[in-house]
Amino acid sequence: DEKQEVSIQAAEQYLADAVNGAICELLGAYYEACDQAVYADRKGRKEEGLTLVRHGDRRHVETAFGPVEFHRDYYRRANGSYCYPADEIAGIRSCMRMSDESAKKLVEAAVKMPYWKANEYAMGGRFTAQTVMNKVRLAKPEGEEECEEKRKVACLHVDADEDHVSLRGGKNTIVPLISV
Repeated sequence: DEKQEVSIQAAEQYLADAVNGAICELLGAYYEACDQAVYADRKGRKEEGLTLVRHGDRRHVETAFGPVEFHRDYYRRANGSYCYPADEIAGIRSCMRMSDESAKKLVEAAVKMPYWKANEYAMGGRFTAQTVMNKVRLAKPEGEEECEEKRKVACLHVDADEDHVSLRGGKNTIVPLISV
């Protein structure tokens, strides 16, 4: 018998992938079970005015643990609008492709490094740098409150001037100076 050596890093990565995969499968199974419960509760659906339109639509959402996939049913409400009750239970919005926690991780990483590297670091390269940039632009800084009312000033003073600056090599350039 030969002893097979496994490094701690390889073991950690293997176990992390296995656990994350199991979490994604459990989440998908949970949301499918919630959807099946809504489908099985005919009386409750009738009280809420839900009528089944389609059965088994696929949903894919990227989470911090990996991709979560599940199937759910599409219903028409009594008021004429449509919904996926499983999405509402999961807190998934209609255009949502990644969880809010994933977006938060991407933004936190993007503060410290380039977008492509933040994607690799936080989400294992599952998104594009463009997606990271979009999430950064949508993010609101913590603790920042919106101004309740904007101040209006009677007079705004703007001074604009220029200065000639000598550069190395004997060249000169003009630098604009503006103060508000």
